[in-house]
Amino acid sequence: MSRTGSASSAPASLVSREGNGQGLHDDAPAASGAHALAHALSIASSLLVGVALVFAPWWSLLWESNWLLPQGSLLRSVVLSPFTRGAVSGLGIVNILLALYDTRARFSHPARRR
Repeated sequence: MSRTGSASSAPASLVSREGNGQGLHDDAPAASGAHALAHALSIASSLLVGVALVFAPWWSLLWESNWLLPQGSLLRSVVLSPFTRGAVSGLGIVNILLALYDTRARFSHPARRR
């Protein structure tokens, strides 16, 4: 038995006063605020990762002085090639476009927001 005297295993905040379990949406404003915060953090992280991926390959101080790649190795020559740098920058552009799409989807249809 719970504190409210009912035999329900649901937390007291989810059980309505009648005890029938219909109070599942009592905390809807708090849940939508948390959802909005999670969505905003997802957009911000996607945007930041995209910007980093676009510019990092072309910043020679960061990209070429990688101590994990030994001098003269085949892997180093592949990583330092313009093709690889362009591919990484392309992934960054995809991340930026996804962040912009998510932002547009979130704010353009306020009636569809959860």
